[in-house]
Amino acid sequence: MGDTIRKFSFAFVLILVAGIGMGGGFFCGKVFRSLYLTQGLTLLYLFAESEYEYLYIRSMVDSEDESERMRAYYAVKEYGKDNTSFFIDRFVKEKSPHVKRLLVWILSFSPDKEEVLATYRKYYSVSDKIIQKAMRESAFRLGVSEREFGEKMPK
Repeated sequence: MGDTIRKFSFAFVLILVAGIGMGGGFFCGKVFRSLYLTQGLTLLYLFAESEYEYLYIRSMVDSEDESERMRAYYAVKEYGKDNTSFFIDRFVKEKSPHVKRLLVWILSFSPDKEEVLATYRKYYSVSDKIIQKAMRESAFRLGVSEREFGEKMPK
């Protein structure tokens, strides 16, 4: 009886350790991929899934061509990397109004509503009319009413 219990307890511990190892590896892989796509930390790429798409998308984010940057932002969004601070950082650095408008649209699906609205408050008055309109539409998608938006934005 005691020998059987030892065998089962060894098997249980072995399964538990393997499960923890697999879960930890899965979690670390997701974190490394996300950091690579949003931060561009190339060293992390060696530890993440070494798929060509990630390297290609990251190179497109820093491209001179605005259409490539737009495709890269769509790809980051589609891969499920909803890193609000990454998209806000890119919005601040971006010069093209077309790409800025796309980034505002992407931010309208962000889970970090307050961070997005704080960014809109900061850049609303210095943005082009088309960007201001996109910010209003984005705020509505985030659940902010027209009146509330008018009260929160600087004149």
